[in-house]
Amino acid sequence: MSLEKRIGVSTLWMPCNGETLWEAIDRAYEAGFHSIEVIPADYQGNSGSTRTRPSVGLNLDEFGADDRDRLAKSLQRFDYRYIHSLHRDLNIASRNQGIARESVRQYLQCAQLAVDTGCTMATFHPGIPDRSEQIGDEAYVIQRNIDFGSQMADFAEKHELKIGFENLGGFPTPDQMQQILDSIGSQRVGFHFDVGHSWLAEPRDPFAWLPRFAERLVSVHMHGTYHRPDRDYENHQSLEMDDCTDLPRLMRLIGESDYAGPINLEIISSNLTDYLAACQRSKDMMMAL
Repeated sequence: MSLEKRIGVSTLWMPCNGETLWEAIDRAYEAGFHSIEVIPADYQGNSGSTRTRPSVGLNLDEFGADDRDRLAKSLQRFDYRYIHSLHRDLNIASRNQGIARESVRQYLQCAQLAVDTGCTMATFHPGIPDRSEQIGDEAYVIQRNIDFGSQMADFAEKHELKIGFENLGGFPTPDQMQQILDSIGSQRVGFHFDVGHSWLAEPRDPFAWLPRFAERLVSVHMHGTYHRPDRDYENHQSLEMDDCTDLPRLMRLIGESDYAGPINLEIISSNLTDYLAACQRSKDMMMAL
């Protein structure tokens, strides 16, 4: 599939100013995008210029069979479509076992939604250490991610899905991600590469992840990153704002790898029109590299 059809959008970065999920998906397709990532939450708000606002989304506990059929039909138009986990207030590696169990439950709902809507992939935020406790629980957190990944590997094999763990910035490091994926040991569980997140913690280098994980890529998040002396690094900008990543080298390495999956854009915007326009400009940049 051509690069043009692989570069797409994410519902998490579609601010809701009255639009429904259905309207937002229609507008993304009408704008010429052929790849879409759906985040099944109606309470998360990672988008906004002067303030955040909820993104278009859905409530998994209330999203019934008719809704799932409708979403499946809406997504069929896209060459690439997948479900990415909701993640606000969730942590599959929490030491609070109630939180951990609920997080796993909702993650499994995401994977089932992928099956029900004809998607070929589900990707997840890994469980992370509890920064407030500072217990030094790296081994515990890694094992919880291995346990969940192994559970998902069985689910993925049964339903012919691909599963991906995303790098978040700080955890996991490249070595920790390698340990998690190697321990799971499934060809169906791989790496969801967020290029911008690689600047948020040491080694602060996307090329510490590529080409190391090139053969394990299942999906890619793209967004611009720039350096602010007062705030370290700023993520989720249009690629026009990027002054950190060697984008030509990055796109060359992706092109030289066997990876042929989606590359979806996560860009802060105050409204859906601006988001789609910023994604189009970034898409044009990537196509020109």
